Amino acid sequence: MYTILSVLILLAVLVIASQWFFGLRKLMVLKNVQPTSLTEIPLISIVVAAKNEQRAIRQSLQSMLNQTYGNMEIIAVNDRSTDATGEIINELAQEYDKLTPIHITEMPVGWLGKNHALYTGAKRAKGEWLLFMDGDVILTEDAIKKAVYYVQTKQLDHLTLLPENMGGSFGYRSFHSYWSIIGTWNFIQLGHAGVGAFNMVSRSAYDTIGTHKSVALLPDDDLKLGKKIQAAGFKQELGFGTGHVRIQWYENLKEVVHGLEKNLFAFMRYSFIAVLFFFCRPIPGPHFTLYWHFLCQPNCKASTFNYNFYLCAHVYTQP
Repeated sequence: MYTILSVLILLAVLVIASQWFFGLRKLMVLKNVQPTSLTEIPLISIVVAAKNEQRAIRQSLQSMLNQTYGNMEIIAVNDRSTDATGEIINELAQEYDKLTPIHITEMPVGWLGKNHALYTGAKRAKGEWLLFMDGDVILTEDAIKKAVYYVQTKQLDHLTLLPENMGGSFGYRSFHSYWSIIGTWNFIQLGHAGVGAFNMVSRSAYDTIGTHKSVALLPDDDLKLGKKIQAAGFKQELGFGTGHVRIQWYENLKEVVHGLEKNLFAFMRYSFIAVLFFFCRPIPGPHFTLYWHFLCQPNCKASTFNYNFYLCAHVYTQP
């Protein structure tokens, strides 16, 4: 009985591993995009939602303002912040005409905060393309130009990018590597994607799917927008922002736990079984040294995946 169960589990792991490996090879990497001349220069409206982001908002907005792509506007939505986020946004808006500040003081009934903030910003936006971003994302100066060139070349309606992690504690980096692998595989096998750090969608597609009104109370609004875009027949791609789109979501594991309270259950498609499988699976003590070895390899994401593949194969085939 144990042998049969072990074989079935190992086969499941092999299927997941192959889906991840072959799916990964199909994803674009923004740093590999080499733009020549753009066929059009559409207005890009960057909509940033920020709540209590005083630590990162200045650097984030400055990286957007420094873009080499010329035809763009930035709408920074201060979502009921209790720190200096609003003041920082106002300071930058006085210096740059392309930056429009919006300050939300109350959240209406029937909405989640970030969803409402992005919707409010989108209503003010004038662009043919909307780029929804978080208030702690850092861009290189050619990131938008490369993204616009790519969507034009591929004739996309939606491009969403996985950001590169910038730092944090060892525990956070360990978890981030594991989470990245799970998240990428989840996007691949779902067939649709959406990442809040970089979610670029045409205005026509956004309006067609019902804007953020259609996901007003969903904590995983970025993913659900992606699902609606794909279901409506629009062309969508997921890629890596490596080298051009960077973020540090959290500083340590304590902040990770607090952050996951909001959207972990939604990310796992409201399945208790999925949450238990991915996050409550025991990691035996003797394997910690091996985990450390894999984690310290140059390709941290792939190495952590190798460890988890090894761990599944080893632990679950024991009698």
